[in-house]
Amino acid sequence: CPHAFARCEQDEPLLRSVDGEVRIAMLAPEDWRRRCASGESDDDRLAKGFAMYEARQRQVSAVLQAHGVPVVFVHVAPGQDPAGALR
Repeated sequence: CPHAFARCEQDEPLLRSVDGEVRIAMLAPEDWRRRCASGESDDDRLAKGFAMYEARQRQVSAVLQAHGVPVVFVHVAPGQDPAGALR
């Protein structure tokens, strides 16, 4: 996304539907920064941005669970490919 913290597709949680459940990638802060806020250097803004990203993950999870869809949070090791971790 060209502007830090502007809503764009890459800011959304990474999800994958597998065997009737949805897996949500839990990124390490440095991987989130590389993906969503690479141009930002202000530590306070980065902390707030990451907190907003985590809140969005919880929100998506709550909606899915409210509709009876099981959700699994998958911790992605720093530097690991999130898509690979969700397989």
